[in-house]
Amino acid sequence: MVVRNEDRFIWYSLQSVLPFAQKVLITDTGSTDKTVDIIRTINSKKIDFNIVKIHNASEISRIRQEQLEKTNTDWIWVVDGDEIYPRKLCTEIINIIDKKGINLEG
Repeated sequence: MVVRNEDRFIWYSLQSVLPFAQKVLITDTGSTDKTVDIIRTINSKKIDFNIVKIHNASEISRIRQEQLEKTNTDWIWVVDGDEIYPRKLCTEIINIIDKKGINLEG
């Protein structure tokens, strides 16, 4: 996740994917609301959280590339801070990945 000012949704978004992810990389790019505080209240070893101030939107692709370089799995699920996934959809996604024999452990 690359987030900024998502305090209305970030808790729900994270809660929807945390049970299905091995690791969740989150970079906040300068929130002025309660986004950072909310993320910090979620006690999960799966969350790798950092803050990077950006000066323009084009820097988001650099952040995404850095996140990709931190992973060593066969797949990555890009989630926006305002996306809330139903449990059924998450289960379907994981089942499809399992059937394909994709490495989830990294």
